[in-house]
Amino acid sequence: MLEELLAAVVANPAEEDRYSVLADYLEEYDDPRRGELLRLHRRLLATCCDPERHPERAAWHSRVVALLAEGVRPCVPQKTLVLASGVEMVFSYIPPGSYLMESPPEGKWRGDYEVQRQVSLTDGFWMGVFPITQRQWQAVMGYYNPSKFKGENHPVESATFFDHLGFCKRLTERFGWRFRLPTGVEWEWACRAGTTTAFFTGDSEEAMRRAGWCDYDHRSPVHWGTGTRHVADFLPNAFGLFDTHGNVEEVMSDQMQGGYRVLRGGSWASVPECCRSAARRPWLSNLMGSVVGCRVCLDAG
Repeated sequence: MLEELLAAVVANPAEEDRYSVLADYLEEYDDPRRGELLRLHRRLLATCCDPERHPERAAWHSRVVALLAEGVRPCVPQKTLVLASGVEMVFSYIPPGSYLMESPPEGKWRGDYEVQRQVSLTDGFWMGVFPITQRQWQAVMGYYNPSKFKGENHPVESATFFDHLGFCKRLTERFGWRFRLPTGVEWEWACRAGTTTAFFTGDSEEAMRRAGWCDYDHRSPVHWGTGTRHVADFLPNAFGLFDTHGNVEEVMSDQMQGGYRVLRGGSWASVPECCRSAARRPWLSNLMGSVVGCRVCLDAG
């Protein structure tokens, strides 16, 4: 029954009644807190383009973070692919919607490059629940593992943009679906999950500590952190996505002026302001770095 309800959401994500039925089911037959989390998340998504008119959002957001901290699992449609014996990739369904991209003028740690505006996604898509791990990378790319910080469940890093494209191409050839890197608009929508704060957990450095791992005390290169860590060690957001703040920066498909690609999410060597939902920085496609990884998307359909 639960799988049927989740499939109905993917089939027509614009019908809010389908989410209500799913929440009713969770409250009666599963963990009632999962139903509460789903209802609160839908409210955040519905009001994120006009937060000033909804002062109750702060209480909703606080409760969502509390439920996630209690270990309540978001109930979202997910797809699992088997890459090799014992090696899987899990994707969460990200529905279409509208949100305020980047930060308002008064936003904490706001970058000078940010121009807040409303954007809309007309199609849903599937997104990996965490950055590609070294175990997943090797299951697709063979023994080649460029990572500096070795660990099968650590994110792959030190690969070029073209290496990441090659990973997506091999997945596409193997499964027959179109795998790709996310756009910046898709990534921020998925990362925010209806929130308007600096991190999906809130605005403070303490909120950042609950959502991801960066070098909190870094103000010069000599104080950088000690490298990547196991994925999914911190709280997921309400879409069930881990590591959107810190661990490794994630390369987008977007191209900036001068041929640069876009990196989002910050890394283990970033200060908190660079790990915000709105933060981004340029990256040359042929560079390799131990702070850069990727997260894969799959078109819905």
